[in-house]
Amino acid sequence: MNKNINFHKLSIDEQVKFAFSSEPDIGGRFIGMRKIQQGSVNKRTSLFSSKKNGGMISLESNLELAYALELERNINVKHYRTQALKIALNEFQSVYPDFLIKYNNENIEVHEVKPNKLYLKPDDIERYQQVEHILDHLNINFKIIDRLDLFINNEYELLTTLYFYHRNKTLSWPNFQIQEALEVISKLNVQVLNEIYEGLEKNNLPRELGDYLIFYRYIPTPSFVGSRRSIKNMELL
Repeated sequence: MNKNINFHKLSIDEQVKFAFSSEPDIGGRFIGMRKIQQGSVNKRTSLFSSKKNGGMISLESNLELAYALELERNINVKHYRTQALKIALNEFQSVYPDFLIKYNNENIEVHEVKPNKLYLKPDDIERYQQVEHILDHLNINFKIIDRLDLFINNEYELLTTLYFYHRNKTLSWPNFQIQEALEVISKLNVQVLNEIYEGLEKNNLPRELGDYLIFYRYIPTPSFVGSRRSIKNMELL
């Protein structure tokens, strides 16, 4: 961040422009308006290596991590940042929404991630209504996202999605290769990862294409080495 700029006096529009024009720091991290302290007590903080953003973003929970993965595989999302806006509600109170998102059509949205939007405290509801009203005047859509909006619903799905996210080195494949691979896998009728890899290679297709198809949900996540019994029913926090 430029030390000569008073970031907390920027308008919301200026904050949005700055967030998407800024480069990661020397450690490869994007720093938001509110810094997330890694290792905070009672929080599952993490640094997530984002391919879409080209740097590390800070997250405060597994639920936020799950949503970041959803944004990574959403083909309509161009870039996103975390804790990138400071929205003043009054002289004494400000809100720092979780996600600032830019879509391929250049539309901007602000998303707050909560475990369950139906059980928000009255004070939270009032705050988010204020945020929605403020952003609406700027033509920025505000949404509250909860676990029911996610494809990732438990610890097992989070771990497997992370696994294939990191294995997936190619952001896109030619459509003809995708269709050919889907036909091969359909004919194989297998549910084990190594069998998918072997089937692709026997048909002169790269095994990496299998990682892509799994991460982007072209095919169901297959079984692979390791037991899922101990974690498959654990909810995201």
